[in-house]
Amino acid sequence: MSEQLLKLLKKHKLVGLPAKPLDITSEEKDVVVRALKEEAFFRNIEECEKVGTYVGYDEIVDYALPTRHTPEKESAEVASLLLRVFGPTLDSFYLGVHGERGYLHLRYSGLIEKLIIGPVETPGEESELTKRFQFLWGKRVEHRRFEDGKIRICANWKEMPLHAMPYVLLSKIFSIAADNGRVPGGQKNRRGRLVSPVIALEPFFKTYALYNRPGADEPIRKALDRAGAGLPVKVLSAVFTGSAARKTRILEGDRAIVYLNLGAGYRWPVENTELFGAAVTALNGILGKSMHTHTLRVEGLSKSNTLYAQHNDEKVELVFNIEEEAALIPQKYSLMHFRLEYQKFFNDITQNNKVFAEICVLIKQLLFAHGFYPFYLGDIAVELLCFRTAYGAKTLSGGLKAVVSTQYSRGYQVDIRRGKHRVRAKADGKINIVHTSGMFSIDLPEGVVFDRVNQMFRMATACLDSQPGINIDYSLSPAFKHIFVPDAAGTSFSLSTVPYQGYTEISHHSAELGGNAAQKDTEYCFAALREIGCFPYFCSSGRLLVQVENEALKDLAVGMTVLLTGMKYIKKEVTGC
Repeated sequence: MSEQLLKLLKKHKLVGLPAKPLDITSEEKDVVVRALKEEAFFRNIEECEKVGTYVGYDEIVDYALPTRHTPEKESAEVASLLLRVFGPTLDSFYLGVHGERGYLHLRYSGLIEKLIIGPVETPGEESELTKRFQFLWGKRVEHRRFEDGKIRICANWKEMPLHAMPYVLLSKIFSIAADNGRVPGGQKNRRGRLVSPVIALEPFFKTYALYNRPGADEPIRKALDRAGAGLPVKVLSAVFTGSAARKTRILEGDRAIVYLNLGAGYRWPVENTELFGAAVTALNGILGKSMHTHTLRVEGLSKSNTLYAQHNDEKVELVFNIEEEAALIPQKYSLMHFRLEYQKFFNDITQNNKVFAEICVLIKQLLFAHGFYPFYLGDIAVELLCFRTAYGAKTLSGGLKAVVSTQYSRGYQVDIRRGKHRVRAKADGKINIVHTSGMFSIDLPEGVVFDRVNQMFRMATACLDSQPGINIDYSLSPAFKHIFVPDAAGTSFSLSTVPYQGYTEISHHSAELGGNAAQKDTEYCFAALREIGCFPYFCSSGRLLVQVENEALKDLAVGMTVLLTGMKYIKKEVTGC
């Protein structure tokens, strides 16, 4: 067996040797890649190798190979069954063999819907494809007319939860293990399990839409168009950036940063920094007056002389992009150029993978549950780590599996220039991002925190791999929910807003002590604890885990945290979740 092939398969997290033999004539990497590219599953491997991402897949079935088949014959039969059951929903597959077991890696063309669309129905005729479809789906079969006017035979699973649909289809080929038995209706000659996370899709999509509504920024865009007529300068364009603009937001109140590109030909007091600032302030005042309506509220100026505005729950920061100001405030424009370039990069990559933004949101939710997001790993850091490992996935399940099954290097270099997308490990504690105007660096958290992130991913992978994700009634097993429970091991104490088991009420807690009982200021508390060498983890469940490096400072850290957060319940002896 080719050593180069084994190396590539392991690198891209594929299990088992190819059931279908490959024509490999030498150990040169180009020869092996060329042989792999003959299979549809590996058609993008050359690009992945160049960019530094993974081939990716959405599902993996671990099953006992039928004893009557050779691996090659099994691959051919599975291919025929997959085509019959999945139709166009299946993009490609790779069957790996290890010993007496097969590992079927599946890549879907998108989300498996509850309505399975079959062949076109011709009145008065019944094709072989139609007969097969009716035999396969039985009483589920119905006929529907589509927008193109054609009538198609379909199978409707409207009462089935979305997360169960892969199991529904795969049970036509395999007998699949559930958490408390086996999935109903499975084929007995291939017994196995899905080694993939099962995600509560409907709740996820509901939450995703809450914070990433299509067209949510439209009222602000219209207000800017109206305000443009009253400005003494011409606004050529308004570019929205930030997690809200990328549709990867998970926290209410995250502002979109909107850069207003001005036309040339205006005189600015470039020789006087203070006067230039006053001119920008005046321009912000005119913009604010012009935009303010009964539905759009202008909140005021920021410390960096930008304008805050809000329409319902959508908040924006409006920043004038004035070419002549770049020499006066280079730091501001360095950040601006990076944000604009990163927005273009993200727009480009999501054109080819519509689910990628949703994968980023799911990973942010996981990191937030454990207290790593947003203080240790910000939006762009998380999105780039997802790009590294999960860009090849076309489903949330595949994306989650790809991310948590990776042990990340503490540092990367990413080239986001159009046509030069590339990511490589470079363990220097930073993500260095090359763009058309230079390089922008994002600091990664200290080694002790980054190791904790990798440890969380290891534990999540072990949990998801050890327990089937579904019960025999198609409800979720506890595995998915369990990976969102923060591990308190290694932390010194924990505070909570509610009385979790093992927590005691702080008897002297009172707002009169100066604590922030009404509204916790997590940013200030995080900064204060880091100043004395502690590592706080603000978890989405309302708990705060604190790791105190210097035991002599523990009492100080406890008192400071209680006062700054207003949390009423404490657990001082932390030994686990």
